[in-house]
Amino acid sequence: MKKVHLFILIIGFMILYLAGPGHSWEGRMAGMGDPYGLIEDESDFLIHPSGIANGKDINFYGNYRFNWRDVPDWNHNRTYFASPPPNDYNPIENSGHEWQHNGLLGAAFPIGPGRMGLFLEYTGKRGDYSGRNNEFYDPNYYFNRFSFDSDHDAFALRLLYGLPLGGFKLGGEIQLAYRLEENKTFIYEDWLGGTYQLYWNFPFGNLFAWINLHQFLFPYDSKYWEGILKGSLKGEIGPVKIAFTMKGGLIFWGDNKYEATSDGIGGSGFIDVSGDVKGWNIGSDFWLRYPLSKELSIPFLVKINYQDKNRDASGRGSWSIVLGPGVLGTGDYKNKEKTYRLKQGVD
Repeated sequence: MKKVHLFILIIGFMILYLAGPGHSWEGRMAGMGDPYGLIEDESDFLIHPSGIANGKDINFYGNYRFNWRDVPDWNHNRTYFASPPPNDYNPIENSGHEWQHNGLLGAAFPIGPGRMGLFLEYTGKRGDYSGRNNEFYDPNYYFNRFSFDSDHDAFALRLLYGLPLGGFKLGGEIQLAYRLEENKTFIYEDWLGGTYQLYWNFPFGNLFAWINLHQFLFPYDSKYWEGILKGSLKGEIGPVKIAFTMKGGLIFWGDNKYEATSDGIGGSGFIDVSGDVKGWNIGSDFWLRYPLSKELSIPFLVKINYQDKNRDASGRGSWSIVLGPGVLGTGDYKNKEKTYRLKQGVD
């Protein structure tokens, strides 16, 4: 037993010992709550590539971050007012958790009149949620239990270059990323009398709205490549430090699938469609710091980003649940995501 205690003490000491240098680079920002742009840091060149021009020697970098987020209550209530009554009150109780991984490994070294950086980056997310859905309108339905998962992975190769130019620094970045994104749903529907129905990736928007999970996520299975270009400028105008970066990205060689199945007493069905993933994004970062003293400055920053991502697919399917014998047919699937982000900060 004493050996076990000694082993635990040694491991605890090693974790505390390594935590200092581990947070001395990008990781220390996590301990500060990710103060985006508000605190000047060496790892800023990951956002403004021109900053990599600083330095003369060969530098190696490594960073890994793990985040775990608990979601105790992610609930949804749906009420349908019928005429004549009874009304349909449909509470959905849901909870779960999410793991997030972020790792980066690379080096910066002098080449020509400037400096180059080569990095490999991995980001991943694992979301696992489950809950239940009570149906109070139709006595044939007792309850629905469900679960859904969201698994996203991205592997990126990043090539940066910075060049001193007078009192300014110019920089750029070429990034090539391979992304895998999949959302899955499962529903167990228990009817009174011991009958049941199972649904995998149930088609959202269908007749039975109370067993749809689209209020949480849309099911899909996507794989695609994304290329991103950055142009960056960094320097000083009088006492003021500025950094400005523009970026743009394009999705290509995308593949998207949507497969749904069902089995049980009420019948069976399937949907099998495949297609493409297309999209683009554009954004910019502007940082400004005004020094008040040697160790104190007032930062101001603006971050803007717009992303447009479209998933489409076509194929065949047959659905016979409750509606009678299924008929084989064809159909289309479309999923559109448009995201606009604006972040402004001053401290």
